[in-house]
Amino acid sequence: MDLAPDSWFTDREKSSFWLRIYTSLFIPHAEFKYALNQLFSGIKKDEKIIHQVKYILFGGGLVKDMKVPCFSFYIYSQESGQLVLETKVDDRTLKETNYIFIAVPFKVDGVLGDESLTRKKLDSVASLIRIYTGQNFMREIVFEGEIDAATGNFSTSSKPIKMPQIVEGPFLAKQNGISIKEISEKISTLPEDKKRRIELALQFMNDAMDKDSGFFEYWTALEIVCNGKSGKIKRRLADIYKITSHNDAAKKTGFKKIAEWRHDFIHKGIRPTISADVERYIQLLFLDLLRHEIGLPCEGHIVSIQQAQGYNLTPLGLKDNRTKEQKELSERQQSK
Repeated sequence: MDLAPDSWFTDREKSSFWLRIYTSLFIPHAEFKYALNQLFSGIKKDEKIIHQVKYILFGGGLVKDMKVPCFSFYIYSQESGQLVLETKVDDRTLKETNYIFIAVPFKVDGVLGDESLTRKKLDSVASLIRIYTGQNFMREIVFEGEIDAATGNFSTSSKPIKMPQIVEGPFLAKQNGISIKEISEKISTLPEDKKRRIELALQFMNDAMDKDSGFFEYWTALEIVCNGKSGKIKRRLADIYKITSHNDAAKKTGFKKIAEWRHDFIHKGIRPTISADVERYIQLLFLDLLRHEIGLPCEGHIVSIQQAQGYNLTPLGLKDNRTKEQKELSERQQSK
């Protein structure tokens, strides 16, 4: 709790701060304090290191016998197919070595902070420092969590877990197996440069599916598979679905909204929130583009999902095909 300056709060009893601890490599313990002082010797103590952050504490030191919780998760199906999320928490004693600390206020005088925004704020701070100092200066996060400003008690949170949704499958129709084989065989016959590009697009799609928020990877995969940017993707969709106007094609396929998300993401730093329904739609959009790019006939995946019951595609400017019961269940879940 001594890490948090008094200037951060008026009432410590109602306040907390967010702390992140990194390992720091290749600096002898006896020289660590001197190295930190050297790094920031050109900055006055009352100056802000990162101008975007109103308050930030940055420092480091030797830590001994500090215990931090470690989370592990295991998601599996019971005999009935019902989903089970198993959580395990273990204590981990940090080795006596060099660590770097970054802290920012979290709950200030009773006003709770936003965990997601706090993490992103720390990410931007850490990124700038690590670009200059190299990754080994702040190598691995060994603790991240909220510290009570009055008592020093802490609570830690695990990395976000992407909970499985019904709209994510599994989809095990015979035709899917045939199509997988067809695409795999076709890719193997492509010229080497095109083959590498298509495989790279598939790798980005896999990365996107594994992430809690994979919009950047999804967009990159769409660009790579079409070998071009937004305009080229629109042309591909117009060709696939025999639509004369490229803009009409973008609107009818929902790509217009995806391109707007990309613009806001790149140029304004606004991250889109993508539901499981929309994420599945983007995956099928990619499949349509992939088949066209490697010379296979269209299977009409996005036409099918636009008509399929149970999907809410309104974020893309398309239909909500959920039943009344599904809508009510979603509203109850969101209100909790």
